[in-house]
Amino acid sequence: MQFDALDADASFDGVWAHACLLHVPQANLSGTLTAIHRSLRADGLHFANYKLGNGENRDTLGRLNNFPDSAWLKSIYRSAGFEIIDAEQYKGQGCDGMQRDWLALTVRKQ
Repeated sequence: MQFDALDADASFDGVWAHACLLHVPQANLSGTLTAIHRSLRADGLHFANYKLGNGENRDTLGRLNNFPDSAWLKSIYRSAGFEIIDAEQYKGQGCDGMQRDWLALTVRKQ
């Protein structure tokens, strides 16, 4: 399911979003995180990882990436009602073959 189709209330124990929310436009990310938060049961967990950068752009394959910075990303998660349990920054390579800094977040519904 695409995240913009998520319409569930307290239905899931966890939402795993490995390298997919990085394609949500920054202007839509808050709404997407609100929908994920709503879909989780009390104390539900959510994992997502993002390619870090300095703003929305296209990768070398032409795909939209939101390329957030770490501080903005953590802030938007907190604003959506999540507690950040773990945040790990690491070097990684996406499908486009580019080495970048990534941020993996594990968060809990408050």
